[in-house]
Amino acid sequence: NQPADRKTPHINMITEIEKSYLAGLIDGEGCIYVDRYRDRRNKTGNISYVLRLKISMTCKKTIEWVREIISKEFECGNIYTCKGKEFIFTNRKPMYEIKFSKNLIKFIGYIYPYMITKKDRAEAVFEWETTRFENNLRNRASQFLPIPKELLDKKEEIYNKFRVLNKTGR
Repeated sequence: NQPADRKTPHINMITEIEKSYLAGLIDGEGCIYVDRYRDRRNKTGNISYVLRLKISMTCKKTIEWVREIISKEFECGNIYTCKGKEFIFTNRKPMYEIKFSKNLIKFIGYIYPYMITKKDRAEAVFEWETTRFENNLRNRASQFLPIPKELLDKKEEIYNKFRVLNKTGR
């Protein structure tokens, strides 16, 4: 029996082995990127950015494990089955994916020491932290104040950096 005052590790913490396995999965099957879109909620057409992590693979069991492990400490998205022409009209296996963006910077910090292939993208994630803007102020019309242009420019710069690192775009 252990004394009652002795601290025991929390059972819902991601272990070092799990962190290293997740880093390997992300290095091989993951994609870290910035999603850029026109914000249609406020009808201004302003560009919004969201930092995301996506892991896609044909093994649903592994994706379910990933969600279970990440959910120990972070909010994690749902598992989706990829649909499209390439899956409907061929004999390809279904592709499963999980996306996640909340607390992504902290999560990448957890697995960073174990990353190899996507370490440059992880460093860009840390750079993203500098663009954080707490917008609790409102104008007279009770709308949130706009994000300063310097921060929007920095977000666009990091967005373009991810495009180069991930070799996507036109």
